Amino acid sequence: MSTTIKTENLDLSTPYSSRHSAGDLRDRIVRYLSSGQVSHGDGFLTDAALVEKSGLSRSTVRRALEDLQRDGWIDRRIGQGTFVGPRAGAPINPDTGRRLGKRLAVLIYSLGDLAHDWYTPLILEGLDKAAAELELSVELLGTRDRDTDALAQRLEQTLPDVLACLSNDPREAFVIRDAQRLGIPCIVSGTPHMRLGVPCVREDNQQAIALAVGHLVKEGHHRIALAIQRSFEPWVFERHEAFRNALEAINVDAAESSVYWFPLGPDYLLPKDRGRKLKTFLQQRGCTAVIAGSRLPMLCLEALSADGKLKIPHDISVVTFEQKSLQRTWFGGIKPDSVELPLHEIGEKIAHLAHALANREPVKTPVLLPSRLVVGDSVLKIGKI
Repeated sequence: MSTTIKTENLDLSTPYSSRHSAGDLRDRIVRYLSSGQVSHGDGFLTDAALVEKSGLSRSTVRRALEDLQRDGWIDRRIGQGTFVGPRAGAPINPDTGRRLGKRLAVLIYSLGDLAHDWYTPLILEGLDKAAAELELSVELLGTRDRDTDALAQRLEQTLPDVLACLSNDPREAFVIRDAQRLGIPCIVSGTPHMRLGVPCVREDNQQAIALAVGHLVKEGHHRIALAIQRSFEPWVFERHEAFRNALEAINVDAAESSVYWFPLGPDYLLPKDRGRKLKTFLQQRGCTAVIAGSRLPMLCLEALSADGKLKIPHDISVVTFEQKSLQRTWFGGIKPDSVELPLHEIGEKIAHLAHALANREPVKTPVLLPSRLVVGDSVLKIGKI
């Protein structure tokens, strides 16, 4: 059962802006509802009471309440009255004692999948840090065993200020569509949804591949292969194209034979001899170095090393995109040379874009962020060839 809020601290007295009185009233109510003095579901003032206390016209009060309803500050129910909306249930900033001003919902893989997903946690670390500074509250929405209708219904009930999508499941395109229908701005990151025309933040794959190729060339390698798993995701095509462009820029033949494609499908369905075929490919083409452009090539190279079939970096030098390599050693205790994706920076940028969109400020996207090279011990200097 809801309680009726006490409004002693709600300033409804005149004067109001002559030209923007509805917006002025809305801002006063928002300041009160975000002060931590009310709870979601509490009864709110009636239209008539607001007219009486503010001295404004009924049409002006109605415009202010319509804005508050749309943004989730109040919940107007036909035949029941007006109640404090879900927006007022946002967490309280311990430093100010006020509700966190804007709410960001984040679509991620299921929490149960995070053990195998290094991409999402690292982005969330950067996002959480920037969100705290910007006074954004963050709500995670998992996707496993959740149909799009359930997610759309949750968005309709909670009305976050912004939705950010970190998952690459095609189903999320429908959730983004429903969010836009509700007037909720959306942001995507490194997913197939970057083609939907919404603001996007992701790594610059052209720069990242050029970084890897440049590092290998500097160490004397000119016979370089790219090993990558075949997929329909945009980053796969970008890294493939960037690899060819990087080789052409240094006058190295960028024939298709320098790219080893792993077949499409889950890792556990792939043939057990995939590592042997990769080794044969590298040897037949006389490659001295390989860029592991996705997770599976790195796992195959690790297995070959563990079985004593490939000695790294003496048999082949390796630069990897597998981000878990930054937290452990591979190849019998060797720290790999890695291209570190700007995941923390992506998270921080998402938070800043969300803050801007929530405040109806213009944003410029897509945002492509550069990666950096982490030098390890998996690349052997062989001199000029």
